[in-house]
Amino acid sequence: PFFNTCVWGQPCAHFGVQSSRDHSASYPTTQEKFTPLFSSQLQDDWVQFLGPMAYQDPGIKTELRLPWVQAKDWILQQKLRCFSSGLTPFQFCNNLVALGICNPPTAEEMGAWIAGNRRLGAFQGLKILGFDIDARGPKFGQTAFQSFHAHLEQHLHPSDKLDLAFSTIFSEHLLCKISRFAGMFQKSDRTSLLSLAKNVSCGDWRSGENIADESGQLFPIPFGQNREVLDQLVA
Repeated sequence: PFFNTCVWGQPCAHFGVQSSRDHSASYPTTQEKFTPLFSSQLQDDWVQFLGPMAYQDPGIKTELRLPWVQAKDWILQQKLRCFSSGLTPFQFCNNLVALGICNPPTAEEMGAWIAGNRRLGAFQGLKILGFDIDARGPKFGQTAFQSFHAHLEQHLHPSDKLDLAFSTIFSEHLLCKISRFAGMFQKSDRTSLLSLAKNVSCGDWRSGENIADESGQLFPIPFGQNREVLDQLVA
C-alpha cells in the first residue's frame, strides 16, 4: 500500500536518491540533490527560524510552537529545489505540525492556500461538492473551505474526531480524495456522488449513531449544510 500510486499519487523523480541524469540532462546528480539541504547556511537559517523552540522538546514546550503560515513563508524563502511551490512545501509544514514544532493552520490559512492552488486536489474536491468557485476570486475558495471544515467540526462526534486526528489538515486531505471517490461511480445522474447524497435523508440524523453501526448505512455527518454557518462566513 505504501507504493500504491492510486492512493498516494505519482512520486517525483527529483526525490529519488539515485541520480536521474540518465533521463534528462536537466535532472541533478545525487550530490546536487542533497548538498543544498544540508548546507551550513540552511542549518543556520533553520535555527534562526525556530527561535526559542531551537534545542527544545516540542512535546513539552508547547507554548513555543510556531504558526503554520510562518513555516510556509520560511520554506518558500529558501528557494530549494522542489520546495518552491505545490504540495512539497505544504507537506513540509504539515510535518512540522505532526512533530509539534508548529500549530495547525487555521481554517482561514488553509483556505487561502487551497484557493491559491486551484489545480490541486482540495480545490477540485470543493468544486465536485458543488461550490461555485472556479471562475471567482480567491476569497470564494477560501470561504468554501472554511464552510466545509466548519461542517465537519460542528457535526463529527468527538470519538470520530479523535480517530481521524481531526484538524484543518485532515479536512484538506479529505477534500483531496473526493475526486477519486467520485470517480468510483458511473458518470450519470443516477449513480454520481452528488445524486447519492441527495437521495439520503438526513432529517433524522443524530451525531454518534454511526459509531456502533454495523450496517454501513449511518453517516458520521449530515449532507445538508447549515445556512447560519454559511451566512456567518460570508458576512
